[in-house]
Amino acid sequence: MTPALPHKQHGAALLVALVMLLLITLLATSSLRDSTLQNRLSGTVAERQHAANAAESALREGERRLQALANTGVSSLGSTDCTASIGALAATVKNLCILASDRYADSSVAGTDWWTAATYATDYLGSNSDASFTNTPRWNTAYIGTSTTDLETLQQGKGTYFYRVSAAARADGKRFPVVRQSVYRITVQ
Repeated sequence: MTPALPHKQHGAALLVALVMLLLITLLATSSLRDSTLQNRLSGTVAERQHAANAAESALREGERRLQALANTGVSSLGSTDCTASIGALAATVKNLCILASDRYADSSVAGTDWWTAATYATDYLGSNSDASFTNTPRWNTAYIGTSTTDLETLQQGKGTYFYRVSAAARADGKRFPVVRQSVYRITVQ
């Protein structure tokens, strides 16, 4: 007896296997794309947080230096640029930049690259001048005004003075500039 010959197949099993392989490949590709996107997003969040922390540190340093100025019993109405201010105040407080006009009060100007020019901002190097950042945060202060109305008190450099402290930093990827601002009050007795 002769063995029975298999019936002629039309390749249906091969076609089904290829379609299944194609579907699995599409799912794997989609998963890889989602994973890559998640990694980018988490990196972006980490960069933004790093820049925010650096700007916050620089902001607090500006406030600390203003308070140190008040503790010496001296006030300042600011100078035209940071170099002049740092020089004028060097005997009382080291590295304090007070600008005479609050040119960054408007948030559209505060968000610009003002901190890249040494004329309008000073580097934040930490309270012990030992901090290291990939992109150095910068800060400045600007004289806003006084609430003291007695002219004689003002002529003596005494009274309550208000300053805007501005700080800016960029993340390591040089994206996401972060600008922080506060209004700081000092009272000189």
